[in-house]
Amino acid sequence: LAVRRAFFAHRFEIPELALTLAHDDHLNGRSGKFAAGRIIDSIQDTQLAGIDACADWLRQMPDSYAAHWLCGAMWEGGAWAARSKKFSSEVSAARFAIMNERLQRSNALLEKAVTLTPEPLEALVLLAANRYLDGDKTGAEALLERAEEIRPDYVAIHRTRLNYAQPKWGGSEERVLAAFERAKQAGVSGDKLLDMEDAFIVR
Repeated sequence: LAVRRAFFAHRFEIPELALTLAHDDHLNGRSGKFAAGRIIDSIQDTQLAGIDACADWLRQMPDSYAAHWLCGAMWEGGAWAARSKKFSSEVSAARFAIMNERLQRSNALLEKAVTLTPEPLEALVLLAANRYLDGDKTGAEALLERAEEIRPDYVAIHRTRLNYAQPKWGGSEERVLAAFERAKQAGVSGDKLLDMEDAFIVR
């Protein structure tokens, strides 16, 4: 909550530090003091209410990995908000157009993020999710494989792959099982494996 408040107050040194520390924790397999997912999700959930703050942060810190990571995630959240939770056949052309415009904004920020640090783990996974959403499965998988080279047991890699292996995204039960097996082989911890099994296989 303190990080979120600082972001909306344009005190960007606080989210910058929090996400930089979280990034370091991700690379080193630590749970960390700062839960990056909660920070990102809490700002994504505002559905672009903080986009002016993002623009200001990017102006102040144009080479910040954290700023590009968070702001890319915010535009991704905006793309999902435009699409809503409906099936694609139920989404209007106008909403798809808004979704695609926001996805492109997200992609541009995440592609820049990938150039700003030697191991852009989180940005690669978010960019892969965007590629999946845009129908580019080959590009998405290539990005996930790059992320696996950095840290193969990073759970977000495998949750993303499992999600888009589902039949509703053009996958199959066989692909889901193969993705789950890959997560096991990568060394994802037991509790996280159970969570993924429950979410993508048992249910």
